[in-house]
Amino acid sequence: MKYDNLIFDLDNTLFDFDAGEHQALTELFRRHQWSLPDDRRQRYLQYNKGLWRMTERGELTKDQLFQNRFKDFIWAEFAIKIGPEVDQEYLNLLAHQAQLLPGAMETLRLAKELGFEMNVITNGAKLTQAQRLELSGIKPYFNTIIISSEVGIEKPDPQIFATLFEQQHLQKQGSLMIVDGVASDLTGAQQFGIDSLWYNIHQETLPKELSVKYQVMNHDQLQATLRKIAKSNA
Repeated sequence: MKYDNLIFDLDNTLFDFDAGEHQALTELFRRHQWSLPDDRRQRYLQYNKGLWRMTERGELTKDQLFQNRFKDFIWAEFAIKIGPEVDQEYLNLLAHQAQLLPGAMETLRLAKELGFEMNVITNGAKLTQAQRLELSGIKPYFNTIIISSEVGIEKPDPQIFATLFEQQHLQKQGSLMIVDGVASDLTGAQQFGIDSLWYNIHQETLPKELSVKYQVMNHDQLQATLRKIAKSNA
């Protein structure tokens, strides 16, 4: 298959989201003098992951998530009442966490050198994603950046993919989605009908109902795969 269009996810594909989340959460709890031992951090991570899965299934809106995420968690952990402004504080902290995964910048430079067109589809808050794109220096590599909160559609809804394809007049054949997420990214790409490269950063097992064209675990492997694709394109 010849590919000329690469569509990237951001978090844990290009951005080291786990590291950024760790720093932002640590700073938020420090500011409010809430203790954050490892077991509490893990409870938050599992709780937050569950909320995002609910948004992907259409059971929860992003506004509801941001309104209640920390309010409910802090009440459950400390019996302290807080407002939704704490979530906004957290998002502001997270927006300054623009750490890239090792080799991510080199991957983008290589993809540009090899002649690939590049775009982004990402779930997340506009403020957070837009600022991190600017701070990291990777924004100029992309023709179009689709942020779910801007268009009101979440991956895996195929319509968010259709939004990009309509804006850029792209063809499904020749497009490759480069993502880490199973429930949102791989499922959405398969439902929309485009091929995927799975950036399997957490070394998970691929569900039987999903298929991917390529699988890598780091950016060295991703760069090698892009070189092979470019060679076969020639």
